[in-house]
Amino acid sequence: MTNRQEIDSYDMDDFVLGRQFFVRFASTVYAADLPIQGKESVSFWLHKRRKVVIGAKAHLQNRSEDGVYIVGNTGRRATKKWEEMTWDSLRSGGVDRYFQRIFFTPKGVSPTRSKMHAIAELSQFGQVTHYDDDPRTAISISK
Repeated sequence: MTNRQEIDSYDMDDFVLGRQFFVRFASTVYAADLPIQGKESVSFWLHKRRKVVIGAKAHLQNRSEDGVYIVGNTGRRATKKWEEMTWDSLRSGGVDRYFQRIFFTPKGVSPTRSKMHAIAELSQFGQVTHYDDDPRTAISISK
């Protein structure tokens, strides 16, 4: 039996970064290519103000000390502004150092499909455990 890497894959929203009601509502608008305008600018503004969830830093630190490879796996769009904003939020909360990589959702791909693809890629290197707040996503991934 080979010794495979243990990998934790985290949805950013609600597991690492808190999401209030208004952010939840506004996040139904997908990020688009620059420039950020209209409804999407409201979503971006609200997402930018998210803070690291209480307990997330200690959890990530413990998993990291246990040798777990930690990645973010988010439905946030793969655009420069969204990627920078996400990393800035993680830095502000003191948890950026625990993430080896973050998988963002490419244009034209559903968040669920993007997460499934990232998990398939990671599975080549070890056992992946994915944490997600959306039961529909969790069910799709578990199939």
